[in-house]
Order: sequence, then structure tokens, then C-alpha cells
Amino acid sequence: MKDYEYDFDKENDKDFLREAGKLLQRRIIQLETEAIQLILTKQQDEEIKKKLTGELLILRKIIFDSKQEKKDKLKELKKKKKKKGINLIHNNNDNKNILGSSQNPQVTLLKVRRN
Repeated sequence: MKDYEYDFDKENDKDFLREAGKLLQRRIIQLETEAIQLILTKQQDEEIKKKLTGELLILRKIIFDSKQEKKDKLKELKKKKKKKGINLIHNNNDNKNILGSSQNPQVTLLKVRRN
């Protein structure tokens, strides 16, 4: 950088100093704009990295979890659903009881006339 250094203390020409000041000001603004763009790009890259890392962890669990771990997770899910009062479709015992109590063999249909 020493090749580009200029000793402004020795300069007496006001117009030259004014133009040099303007050039330096434009360069500062340009560098600040580039710095802001780099910061924004870095933030976007970090967000993408977090998202991809999360997806990679999920895929690793799906691929590398043992069958027993998968069964344990399914059991935990079923317990949570039961606590919330949600019936799972594949839980036949609960569904048969619900369906059996709601079905009435003596259901009759009524005709409704529309005007």
C-alpha cells in the first residue's frame, strides 16, 4: 500500500484536496456498501447452513436409527396422542369400540321435502 500513499500535508492546492476528499468519500461509501452486502450474504448462508444441517440430522436419524429406536419413538408418539385424546387409525381396538357404540342397527331415514 505504500505505493499509493500520498502526503496530503505537503499539498497546498485546495481544488486538488477537495477532489481527493470527494474521491475518498465515494470510495468509503462503495466499501461500506460492499461490506453490508457481504454481511447480508453471510447471514443468508448461515440460515441455509442451519436448515441443511437440520435436514441432514433428520435424514441420518431415518437412515441410521435402529429398528428398536424407531419402535420406541413410535410408542412414545402413540402415548402422546392418547394423552391428547387423539385416536390413531391403526389402533384397531379403540376404533372398533368407538365405531361399535355409535352404530345403531335400527336407523331410519326420513324424507325431507324442499319447497
